[in-house]
This record gives sequence, structure tokens and C-alpha cells, in this order.
Amino acid sequence: MAFFIGLAVLLGWIMHFRLLADTLKDCIPMSPSTAGLFLLLSCSVFLRCRRPSHPATSRFGFVAGFITAVNGVLVLARPVLHLESHLDRWL
Repeated sequence: MAFFIGLAVLLGWIMHFRLLADTLKDCIPMSPSTAGLFLLLSCSVFLRCRRPSHPATSRFGFVAGFITAVNGVLVLARPVLHLESHLDRWL
């Protein structure tokens, strides 16, 4: 389910179709980076369910979690350190 929500939001941003980017009416739309993380993490969960003992699956899950954690820290540090993220504008 998270995969399809992330995919719909990313398609909404790419096609400039605001209805797909807004997950709920009268709410702030989901950012493209969050939608991308939804895709990444849902792929990680899917692979973990399909091949639980494969070493590449464990590495992919670790990398996906690490990317998510780094993104979370950067989002929280952005207002404090006056950083701008060009990733969301690029996506």
C-alpha cells in the first residue's frame, strides 16, 4: 500500500497533477523525497518478505534505513542550520 501511495504522489509531482500529490484534502502535500522514501522502504520490506535470509536483502534494508535516517536528520536540521534542499525542487 505504501508503495502505491508513494508512486501516486511521485506521478502527481512529475505530471503537475496536484490531486495525486495531496494525500488528504486540505492538508499539506507530501514532498517528493518522502514519496521516494515510501518507495524505497516498501521495496525493502517486500524483498525482506520474499527472501528473508539473502545477504543482499539485509544490505538493501540497511541502506534504505540509513538513507531514511539521514533524510530525517537533514529535514529536522534544515530550519536550525538554514539549509536549503534542492532535491525536492529537482524531483
